[in-house]
Amino acid sequence: MRFFIWVFGALCLPSCATAQSAGEQQFLTLDPCPVETIEGTCELGYRLYGTLQGQGDNAVLAPTWLGGTSADFMGSGYIGPGKMLDPEHNFIIAVDAFGNGVSSSPSNTADIAERAFTIGEMVEAQYTLLTKHLGIERLDAIVGVSMGGMQAFEWMERYPSFVDKVSSVISASQVSAYDTLNWTMQVETSRALLELPDGEDRVYRFWSGLDGLVFRSPFDVEREVARQTIDGFLAANRAFAERSEIADRLVQIEAVLTHHAELPMALDPDERPHLQFVFARDDRAVTPFQTLELAADYGAEIVELPSSCGHLSLLCDFAFVSEAVAAFLDSDPAGE
Repeated sequence: MRFFIWVFGALCLPSCATAQSAGEQQFLTLDPCPVETIEGTCELGYRLYGTLQGQGDNAVLAPTWLGGTSADFMGSGYIGPGKMLDPEHNFIIAVDAFGNGVSSSPSNTADIAERAFTIGEMVEAQYTLLTKHLGIERLDAIVGVSMGGMQAFEWMERYPSFVDKVSSVISASQVSAYDTLNWTMQVETSRALLELPDGEDRVYRFWSGLDGLVFRSPFDVEREVARQTIDGFLAANRAFAERSEIADRLVQIEAVLTHHAELPMALDPDERPHLQFVFARDDRAVTPFQTLELAADYGAEIVELPSSCGHLSLLCDFAFVSEAVAAFLDSDPAGE
C-alpha cells in the first residue's frame, strides 16, 4: 500500500479519497521531504472518514496533538455520528504529526536530529497530502486540539485563503514566556536524566509527576488524588506518558517551542478564515491569554470552558466542547 501511494500519488484524486474513507491507517511517502533536517523521503500517516463532496466542500482537517495519533480521534470520541466531527456530513482527514511515532519520528526513522521538525513543516506536509495526493483544493475547516491547534494557526498564516473555518481548542498562536519556561525545563531535565543510570525510567517518573502539575489545575489534582490516592494518580499518569517514546515526545516539544504564527489580520474579513478559539482560563500547559487578546482583535468566536481542570478541561467539558465545535462547523459565519 505504501508503495502504491508513493508511485501513483499524483493520480489519487477525489475519487480515490472517497473510496478510502473507512478510517484505516494510510501513509504517504513525501519525496522530497519538507523537513529541512531530513534528507530524501519521509512518511506521513493519515486516516480518512466520510465522503468527499466536490473539491473539498465538506473537508475537515484534524491534525494531532502532542503525542496523539490519528487513531486517537476515533478512540477518544471525536469522530462519529452526531459527534464533534461527523463523517455523515464531513470528510475528515486526520493527520499524524511528525514525531508522533506513526509519521516519521525518532522511534521509527534513523538519524533524526533532536530539533527535527517545526510546526510549519508539519503544515507543509499536510498541504502536500491535501493538494497533490487527495486533490482537495479548499478546506471547509480545520479543527486542532493543543498542538493540533498550533498547526491550525500555522495554516492561517501560510494558507489563509485555503480554509473557511478554523477551530483551535486549548491552544495558542504563539508560545508565551510561561510556556517557554515550562517546556524548556521539560526538555532539558529529560535529556539530563537520560544520561543517568536507568535514565528512561527516571524520565517517565519525572513526567508522571510533572504532567499532573502542567496538564491539570490544582483543583483537578486534589479531586483526582482524593478519588484514587497519590500513588494511583502517578501510576495513571505514567501509563499515559509511556504511550509515547521519549525521543518522540521531546522532538514534538522542540517543535512547540519554535511555534509563532501570525494571524492574517491585514486581510479583509471576507478573505480570511473565520476563527473559533476555545480556551481554559487555568490552562498551565498552553497559556491562553496572549492568543485570547489576538483572537478578540481578529473578531473570533471565543468560547471559555466552564470547568477548572486546566489543559484537561477538554476532557472535563468534552460534551460542551463537542457541541460548540460542531455548531461552529455547521454555521455559516459569512451569512451566505
